[in-house]
Amino acid sequence: VLVGITVATNGASIVENGTTISVKSLSGPPSEFLSNRLPGLPETSGDGSNILMLEKRTVQLNNNDLRAPSPGLGGSVPIRDERRQVNDFPLTSDTGFSYIQTTNQYPHFSDAEIKHGSSTYRYDSTSRTISCDGSFTCDEVEANLELTELSSSPGAGVLVFSLAQTTTTAGTWTLTTNDPDTRSVRPGNEASSRGSTVLELESMIVFEDLTLDTGLELDSSCRGNGNSFCPEPTYGLVEDGNVNLALSVSSLENDHAQTLDPSKESLDNVAIEITDIDEKNGIDGKGVWHRQLYSREELTASGDFNIKRDGLKVISLPSMQKGLHSVRIDASVDVEDRGTVKRTLFYTLNVLPKDYILDGTARSFMMEDNQRLQIELGLTISSEKEKNLSSLYGYAEVWSVDQEKPIAWIGGMTHPVKKSRNGGGVSLIIDTRWLSLSNAVGDNIALRNVRIQDAESFVPYDQSTEILLQLPSDIPRRRVMKETHEAILSDDSLYFGKGDISIPSIVQNDNEVNLLDPEDQHRQMQGIPRGLLLVHGWCSGRAWDSWRFNNGPTREFQDFDRSRSHFAFAQRIVTQGDNFFSEDWSVIAHSQGGAAATSARAYFNSGLDATTAGCPIQTMGTPYRGTALMNLYFSLGGGFITQILGEIFGFCGPQFDMTSLGSALWRLSIPSSVRNDVYYYRTRHRQPSNFWQRLQFWRWKCDIGSYLIGGSDDGVVPASSHLSGANNMGLTNSECHTNGMKYDDQRDNNARNEIMDQCSRPPTPAPTPAPPPLTARCHAVEILQSVSQLDVSVDASSSYPGPGASITSYTWKRNGLSLPQTGANIGPFTYYEGTMYPSILRFDVTVKDSSGAMDTATCFSYPDNWFCGNSNTALCP
Repeated sequence: VLVGITVATNGASIVENGTTISVKSLSGPPSEFLSNRLPGLPETSGDGSNILMLEKRTVQLNNNDLRAPSPGLGGSVPIRDERRQVNDFPLTSDTGFSYIQTTNQYPHFSDAEIKHGSSTYRYDSTSRTISCDGSFTCDEVEANLELTELSSSPGAGVLVFSLAQTTTTAGTWTLTTNDPDTRSVRPGNEASSRGSTVLELESMIVFEDLTLDTGLELDSSCRGNGNSFCPEPTYGLVEDGNVNLALSVSSLENDHAQTLDPSKESLDNVAIEITDIDEKNGIDGKGVWHRQLYSREELTASGDFNIKRDGLKVISLPSMQKGLHSVRIDASVDVEDRGTVKRTLFYTLNVLPKDYILDGTARSFMMEDNQRLQIELGLTISSEKEKNLSSLYGYAEVWSVDQEKPIAWIGGMTHPVKKSRNGGGVSLIIDTRWLSLSNAVGDNIALRNVRIQDAESFVPYDQSTEILLQLPSDIPRRRVMKETHEAILSDDSLYFGKGDISIPSIVQNDNEVNLLDPEDQHRQMQGIPRGLLLVHGWCSGRAWDSWRFNNGPTREFQDFDRSRSHFAFAQRIVTQGDNFFSEDWSVIAHSQGGAAATSARAYFNSGLDATTAGCPIQTMGTPYRGTALMNLYFSLGGGFITQILGEIFGFCGPQFDMTSLGSALWRLSIPSSVRNDVYYYRTRHRQPSNFWQRLQFWRWKCDIGSYLIGGSDDGVVPASSHLSGANNMGLTNSECHTNGMKYDDQRDNNARNEIMDQCSRPPTPAPTPAPPPLTARCHAVEILQSVSQLDVSVDASSSYPGPGASITSYTWKRNGLSLPQTGANIGPFTYYEGTMYPSILRFDVTVKDSSGAMDTATCFSYPDNWFCGNSNTALCP
């Protein structure tokens, strides 16, 4: 087993001390190259921004003075006095919208006045009432309006003011807020700022028509045919790298995000703000701490970011230091035939230090089985990282240079080894049968589109266009195959290796080796061979109810109230699954647990690989493509989104793997051979039955979090979330992500749980039919004695006389005529039918035993092939 492989000239390995976990050596055919590469252009994940953030208002309570807000897109224009704020926003179609506001001094909110044309709607924060005047009566307004207040923690509150109209709403709307009289604010729930007690108000507008989408442009030159390799990549998610974000506008019609034609969009105005995120210094343990890295004014004045107007709207950001960063983009886009779209988009970046750099070298060694090849990539390791090496995910495409022919891709989790000062290596494995399958000749091999990624976040540390690799001199003769192509392609070890590499176990580092309670330990000693593991989700305090799954042994994975990466989550699934079941197990998982279980199948060797269940991994409500709520959770820290999401998740802490970028990078590590084993279910809120109901989206969505997700969703995860290549098991209406929402918890559908339970078990083998009480076999042996004479010997015997039974009689017939013989052997027969050649004879025997069982057998004597050589071939069978 290779652990952080150190290789001598003979290919031997040195195993480091410490608890490790066995990982897979992944590989696949060239047809998968394109889907494995870093995306050249960002893909639309369907979780784009449908919100417009308004300026945060901070009122100092000691003198009722306002701290001036920074200007934002659309303006923050004082009218008459500095406590009034006016924002204009456009609607592009007949749709509804919501105004959401949070306060740290519940129940004190701002007064609000919303105008459109001749209609005005007023919210009075003191009386908690809405009045209206203009072209609609108040009764008509009431039918299209919802007012909700929530208190998510002492002193914190959320106001939702949702509105729809039954006439065209397109055009400019004006929102005016007037801060409340701070003299009435209750003491005891204050936030402190520079020694003064303050009232903090934060608000946004939520739309239901168009979203602003973005994605990281990781490699703008790596597009087109998968059987070509990329030129030097334009990549920058490391310190001092260049980062490009591409913008696009998507329509939410029919509850799916459909990117509009970029040629019909023009970027009118954009403002960018970048903040540094520190997850460890949370606000009262409920959020994340932010430090401004680049303000909008600084970026605009310095010109450190620019916009490329070449069809696709690409924003070039300034280089950033290592760490998590939130990018806020306030954009105004003019869309042909739709009007002006103003949105605020939050995107989370994880910038890595330059800890691991590919040095452009590679070596290879044949392994002991003379079939697999160990490839060691040379690394330059930073002095800081040398003291605490971390696991990596490696990937490379293997090409024949002599033929310019693709062979296979290789990848998987691995661990670096220090070999010299600032020098080291990391290993991947390839099965040489891939070379035979590709009919590659010659020993000149190139590794192309090579990359090494952080195992926790999947952010690449480094990439290389091409690294040349000289094969061992004796490898060609070892490529002679003794198997058919079909047999090779059906061998799992071709795709997953043979457990040659191990990496340090995170579970060991966290002192979580013994995860079994006494009852579980007793069950383990009893040796439960196989069963079902129920896995909960991110920050969950509740697993699936095991009593709903009773078609066999069932255990509940337990790692409650934790925010972990897919990588760390998966290791714990493997540890607990292998502790619960001694042979094999399957998984039913909720939310992030589904992505973690998929990771467990992809990266680690475990009993999950051996399951014969019809559905090895089944998931419900899994954010395979991230969720907009996680982008907001990272970006807004301890602000209003923490109050909203805290009601759902319990203030557990954000997780990068469930952001748009994190999920996109993670999916590249899941091969198609694993996706085939995944069966995913999704649910969403109730669907409106007509246009008017659709406008009143707050009446049928799952909760407030649903408002912040464009299109259909389950309250947390977009309904569009899917894993390409996996098995789509359908989308169910009127079920939400968890309990406490408008509709039933998606985990509590007993009919669906029964279907999932049955598919998670090995198929029940068909019963073996009981053998007949008696069988008989007849044998005819031909012996050619002369041209005109044939001797035939016939033998009949019982092969199963029955319990305690004995053969009592044999009754024979030849060509339908009874014979006097009554024994088991009645030969030889000599026959001559008056012709040149013997005829075909049929013998029938009936055998009985003392138990009364009876069986009949038949055999024939055919002419020998010698007779088939003459002209009378009609006698030949």
